[in-house]
Amino acid sequence: MMSDEQQNNSKQHEIQQIISHVSYQGLIPHPDILAGFKDIDPTLPERVIRMAEQSLDRLDERLKADIANEKEELSQSKRFIEKEANYDLRAQAIITLLAISSIAAAIYLSIAGYEYTASILVVCGFATIITSAIKGVSNKNKR
Repeated sequence: MMSDEQQNNSKQHEIQQIISHVSYQGLIPHPDILAGFKDIDPTLPERVIRMAEQSLDRLDERLKADIANEKEELSQSKRFIEKEANYDLRAQAIITLLAISSIAAAIYLSIAGYEYTASILVVCGFATIITSAIKGVSNKNKR
């Protein structure tokens, strides 16, 4: 068994070890460690610092490349959305033009005495409008 004095010395030794433990984190070692490197090779601290700088430069380049890629992806998405919006506007304009044309032709044919043909064109004109409206609603629901 250990005497009380030995136990106290042991506890004080443990406390000293805990208190004296220092942690350091970073790309460049603690200055005391760099000084120890200098004892091994006088150029070693400078090389370690240069390696850390190069590592930071590479990280900076990767981050800049990632940012550039993200910007390009956003730009492509924006162009796609603009093209899709332009396509929708053109489709609506063409459908409206077709519907108006068929109704105008139906009016002309009705005045000229072709009531059956005119009624078919009116139905086609309104069918075009109704179909495009239904399709537009279903496309918006898919998005």
